[in-house]
Amino acid sequence: IMQDLSQLPKTDWTTISYETLIESPSESLQRLCQFAEIPFGPRMEIFAKQGFPQSRYTLTAPENQKWRRHEKEILEAEEIFLSIENEINEFH
Repeated sequence: IMQDLSQLPKTDWTTISYETLIESPSESLQRLCQFAEIPFGPRMEIFAKQGFPQSRYTLTAPENQKWRRHEKEILEAEEIFLSIENEINEFH
């Protein structure tokens, strides 16, 4: 994914961390809406205030440290992402 994104202008895509989304939902959604050039309307405000609905595949409620349950696997994958990121930076 990161390699594909590196082929696009940086102004055409953005990122957000799960932790930031959960800790600051209103600010996060406002930023994403601004990036996507869509209004931050009443439904977005409801999500920001009441929290996000769980998907039907969600087993546990969102929380900012939830990822730590699989920290070992995520950190192993991070090494792959960092090597790809280094390759991307070499292109620029």
